[in-house]
Amino acid sequence: MGPAFSEQEHRERLERARDNLRQAGLDGCVCVAPEHLYYVGGYDAHTHFSEQGLVFTANIDEPTLVIRDVDLPLATETSWVKDVRTYHYGADNPSEIIADIVEEKGLLGGNIGTDLQSYALPASYYMKLNAALGNSTIEDSSNIVGRARLL
Repeated sequence: MGPAFSEQEHRERLERARDNLRQAGLDGCVCVAPEHLYYVGGYDAHTHFSEQGLVFTANIDEPTLVIRDVDLPLATETSWVKDVRTYHYGADNPSEIIADIVEEKGLLGGNIGTDLQSYALPASYYMKLNAALGNSTIEDSSNIVGRARLL
């Protein structure tokens, strides 16, 4: 099957999303909405109810995709993202993995956007993510990233 769009197309999409983040005063983003995972990262996320995320800054960095270990073949087939980290459902806490990535990227304690309007972010996931991100400010980036999809 393979990716539907080229890596270059996805990188251009990522840059549009970053422009929107900068304009909104956000330092980075943890995208969880399947439509954003697909649009920016190419990940054709059919698992809408698992805790997953695409982490990237408003600056130049390589994005990081966090998914369940059983979804790795799908990510390998559909996504251009090279830094893919997996967790074992029920044994690992993906929110802590995401928080580690946020810290690696220098975003911890900053203004971080996430898809607060998405059905892919139920209250339990949001609460775990919010706790793991400590003193970071979480803002709704649903429409901020979503605007990048409008040409």
